[in-house]
Amino acid sequence: SIFVIGNSAVLGSVIAILINLIFASIHEAAHAFTTKYFGQKVMRGGILLYLGLPCLYVDTNEIWLSGRRARILVSFAGPWSTAIVGSGCAVFMFLFPTFGYNEILYKVVVWGFVGAIVNLNPLLMLDGYYILIDWAKRPMLRARSLTYIRKLMTDMIFQKPTGKLQWDKIIYGAMASLWSVASVVFVLFIIELRGERIIRDFFGAGSLIIKVAGVLVLAFWMFPVVISIVFFVALKVRDIFSSLWRASLLQRPSFLLVLFLIVSSLLQVLPEVKFLQLAFLLVQIYFLYFGLPTLGLRVPEIQTGIIALMLNSGAYIAEIIRAGITSVDQGQLEAGTASGLNYIQRMRFIILPQALGVTVPPLLGQSIVLVKDSALLSLISVMELTRCGQTMTSERFMPAEAFFTVAFFYMCIYFCLKALADWSQRKLIFREAY
Repeated sequence: SIFVIGNSAVLGSVIAILINLIFASIHEAAHAFTTKYFGQKVMRGGILLYLGLPCLYVDTNEIWLSGRRARILVSFAGPWSTAIVGSGCAVFMFLFPTFGYNEILYKVVVWGFVGAIVNLNPLLMLDGYYILIDWAKRPMLRARSLTYIRKLMTDMIFQKPTGKLQWDKIIYGAMASLWSVASVVFVLFIIELRGERIIRDFFGAGSLIIKVAGVLVLAFWMFPVVISIVFFVALKVRDIFSSLWRASLLQRPSFLLVLFLIVSSLLQVLPEVKFLQLAFLLVQIYFLYFGLPTLGLRVPEIQTGIIALMLNSGAYIAEIIRAGITSVDQGQLEAGTASGLNYIQRMRFIILPQALGVTVPPLLGQSIVLVKDSALLSLISVMELTRCGQTMTSERFMPAEAFFTVAFFYMCIYFCLKALADWSQRKLIFREAY
């Protein structure tokens, strides 16, 4: 394994990190020296985050003032240099097979060729991508391809004319997206395959120095990854809501109802639904109302309130539906399977009719809680009953009459929903008994 030396994953991980740092330095130095060879300046260098990981870099933007051949050679110099170093180590191992440090040289060879192949891949924004766009004379190919695919999908959903299809952008954008997903899955697979042993060796070692080194190494690599994932998800959520707002979908009650049903369905399968239950509704309302504008997304008060109520109540509704489905005896499901029914038929004819009697009364009870919680939307100036009472109090100085009227309307809504819940419970109990 490239992460183990002898029988120590700790030493192997440290050696792997040092090898990659050395290769990164050689790689970036090759870019810098090639840029200087063509008479351009290297403005600066240092450490930055790329794909959530810390890495070395040199600023070779001056090379864009040169010709296409110079730009291609500068991009090619980085992976070529690591491949040369790896090839030299491979030749040395072939000439001196009994050398005592061949195990380390083997890892140098592997990491050198892996780095060269990954950097020459044109589907990621690495050296291979810049070689491709210079060779094909297609600047910003990845961004334009992904933007074209998003626009094409939007036009197809809203049944707009798509025009002549640009198959080059479709093919490249699809391949780049699939490769990005495959890369993430592969990295997670490697972490799952080797990460447990590495962490166990780090923290199972008797030396305090090794344990401290393990904590520092994990913090060095994992903290930027976590921060990058959080910001990536936040930006994607902002982009999605911005697109929905530009399409005027968030202003349609029918779309908000469909969105509520979709979120409720997703929450049924998420064990993290407890998070939304524990988060106070007022905190969620303030976060959406004051937090979304800081991300560049301004949503009117009524839509903000609907989304907050949808997320909060959807978590409870998901638990109610889940409890209703799981309350049906497992033997009923097995009997349906033995009868030759597929999953959809078992849910439609066996599970859901029985779960209905369990879920409808608590769902109506949750609707009563939702009506009472809607009063919190008055804090963000949504014109609901409580806000109307406040407005009447400030305009006509009649607080007793205003809030007595508000309380009367709340009681009417409450008793109507409670009567509906009691009636449905009696009817469903009667159906189950007979």
